[in-house]
Amino acid sequence: MLTRDTGTAAPDPPAGAEAEGTTAPAVRPQDLGSARFRAAHRVRYAYVAGSMFKGIASEQMVLRMGRAGLLGYFGTGGLDLDRVERAAAAFRRELGPDGAYGLNLLASPDRPEKEQRVVDALLRHGVRRIEAASFVRMTPALVRYRVAGLRRAPDGSVEAGHAVLAKVSRAEVADAFLAPPPPDMVEALRAAGRISAEQAELARTAPMADDVCAEADSGGHTDQRPLVVLLPELIRRRDAAARRHGGTAGVRVGV
Repeated sequence: MLTRDTGTAAPDPPAGAEAEGTTAPAVRPQDLGSARFRAAHRVRYAYVAGSMFKGIASEQMVLRMGRAGLLGYFGTGGLDLDRVERAAAAFRRELGPDGAYGLNLLASPDRPEKEQRVVDALLRHGVRRIEAASFVRMTPALVRYRVAGLRRAPDGSVEAGHAVLAKVSRAEVADAFLAPPPPDMVEALRAAGRISAEQAELARTAPMADDVCAEADSGGHTDQRPLVVLLPELIRRRDAAARRHGGTAGVRVGV
């Protein structure tokens, strides 16, 4: 058996002697994972139901998750904008502006205007959480969503009103989410009136993501990275980014 105080192996009891048992406190599902994640997203469990293409991760799934104190992301990829808007409106109406829900933002490198229209809809409906998927670099639409939610807290720290969970399968992509947004994109957004001067200033120290999800080899389109290799690499990258940028220290990394 394992001793309770040191965790080292104890010798077996003499023959015929009754072994002294030890018990460990029960571990509840709601105690697993990051307590900071639960607090930040106002959920009972540190689990997420990720988005799936064309609404497979449906409106009803997200609503049922939110009502149960869990976080789900609606799969917007492949859907027309009207349905995305209807879903965003339904989530806000049913779960409230602070409710536990989010929508997927799928990278559209060949159609950046589509990505921008989705972000316009997210901002119109006050969506406070997105799952960023399939990004290989930062884009003006993604940066706009993130930076448009930045504000100065009463204690002087930077608060991110728009939470970003980034699904990544490559370390160099994670680096971009662990760093502040590209300054040239921020300046272009400020000059175009898409963000305020204060938000542009706050963006200098705010990482692009609050949470990074290691998307290891699976049934989907990944880079076939084994989880036992990818996860510790992302954690090391997060810690290195924190030393470079400061504000990145609070970024959570999970699977």
